[in-house]
Amino acid sequence: SIFQLLLEVPGEKIRNQIFNAGYENKTWYEWSDALSEKFCRSILVGKIHRQDLYSFRISSELLHAAFGFWPRWSFSDAVEEIVSGLASGTIH
Repeated sequence: SIFQLLLEVPGEKIRNQIFNAGYENKTWYEWSDALSEKFCRSILVGKIHRQDLYSFRISSELLHAAFGFWPRWSFSDAVEEIVSGLASGTIH
């Protein structure tokens, strides 16, 4: 995992660095669509109308370049884990 990797590397390789450990950029609407399909019901996402000058897109390129790390789990894996957690009661 990324946590194990970062615990094992020398401190000077990560000191004062910021790494993103994400894989796929998804909007709240894409999350709601994917979960809606799994539950066969609509999941509504509200929108706050405000001027947002920033676009938050992440990249794991720096993490990959420094340590050869790519995330192992996909967006679909995350959706399945949420569905499983809700079904088993580990997520409320």
